[in-house]
Amino acid sequence: MLSLSRPSSLLFFGLLSLAACAPPVEASDEGAGAAAQTASAQLRFVSAAYDASASVVVVGNEVRGMYKTSLGTSDCSFAFSGIIRTEGAGQSAAITVTDGWDTLHGTLRTQEGTGAAPKLVFDLPELPNACARSWGDRPIELTEADPSARPTGIAGFAPVGAGRAWFYDGPGTGMRNVYVARGDIVAIKTISGDTVVRDGFVQAEYTAVGGRKTTGWLLYSELHSPWATGE
Repeated sequence: MLSLSRPSSLLFFGLLSLAACAPPVEASDEGAGAAAQTASAQLRFVSAAYDASASVVVVGNEVRGMYKTSLGTSDCSFAFSGIIRTEGAGQSAAITVTDGWDTLHGTLRTQEGTGAAPKLVFDLPELPNACARSWGDRPIELTEADPSARPTGIAGFAPVGAGRAWFYDGPGTGMRNVYVARGDIVAIKTISGDTVVRDGFVQAEYTAVGGRKTTGWLLYSELHSPWATGE
């Protein structure tokens, strides 16, 4: 959250099913690289926004995303990433999941849904202590997707790992009086081609509750990215 808001620290347990309504992968998507060639079009990972709570991007042979929701006064948010592999007609990924405090490992797989795009199922054998206290083994299902809100220009997502990460106007210049706190999830933008990091900084966007967006440059070392930037 921005400024003095309390940071998120929770992650969920068990199954997260994302029912996607987005169309099949278009030529403009990188798709799932070579792995996508033998997978059914209806069971490929696709770039999409789900139920206003989750976003997924497919970059080369990786699937990257974030999830954020609230239960009463508690927030649950995390970022994830994994290498895509084809299994029969579907796809899966051995993923790294992080909320800025804890790092977990599990599996993300596609599953046939009721529409043209698949459900996404998260299988996590364990979860952070804070999440266990709040969420227990409650499964979460998302059944709506907004194809028009499909992420563009986004290389992936990462939670803040530092206590506070201050926004800058440029890489190392013009520090602003605005920050994101530990556990907040930011979208990391592509600068040029596959380049993400410039002089130790990344161009990031944070979306607060209510949809307000803040964009600027953050120190990459203050984030806890579940995927490699090639820095």
